[in-house]
Amino acid sequence: MGEFIQKLRRTLEGRGVLLKVQEVHDLKELDGPKVLAVPPPELGSLLAASYGDDLGWGRVPMLNLVRLTVGFRSPQKKVDGFGILFPESEKFNSLGVLANSQIFENRGDLYNESWILGGARSPEMSDLADSRILELILEDRARALGVRDEVSSFKVIRWPQGLTHYTVAHEKFLQDQKPLPKDVFLTGNFLGRLGLSKILEQNAELAEKLLVEYGTLTRGIDK
Repeated sequence: MGEFIQKLRRTLEGRGVLLKVQEVHDLKELDGPKVLAVPPPELGSLLAASYGDDLGWGRVPMLNLVRLTVGFRSPQKKVDGFGILFPESEKFNSLGVLANSQIFENRGDLYNESWILGGARSPEMSDLADSRILELILEDRARALGVRDEVSSFKVIRWPQGLTHYTVAHEKFLQDQKPLPKDVFLTGNFLGRLGLSKILEQNAELAEKLLVEYGTLTRGIDK
């Protein structure tokens, strides 16, 4: 996603789009339509500070996630393809793994993979020590690939409240949510469309709506 956003920024700037970094505490200080692309907890705080009501967004359940990126100098085996998702019935420690070196170019001298842990089934993963998280993913890797390779490097990143908990209750919340102020619009996977292609589709529809209503999009807030 980082690489995608960097390329998107360069493309927009090449077309004359001006991108500014601006800290905002009160949305009413901004003229024109505002598009908010922030996680539900921050969204709730911003709406409450600006309009006196978080509209329920501050109470949206969130999940903890952990990513461990591990590098191997000379692995005996590599993940063959994009990655692996582990079904709950198989009782792996991890949710899945992405084979970064197989997917992206210029990922360094080491073959590397990113393992994802936590979520609704294992929220305690974010509290574990880095060394313990590494042990758990190496157990999973040995089970999935049938080999134990020597680790050359690893890095753990924790995302407390990093992902919306998609449940039937959240779907009902989206259906029954309170109306936003007339010049405030939302975008993000917390609205129920998952995956990059769905987010792009959602944003294209929003852009068309804004062009019809306002003729141009003057302000955007992103995090």
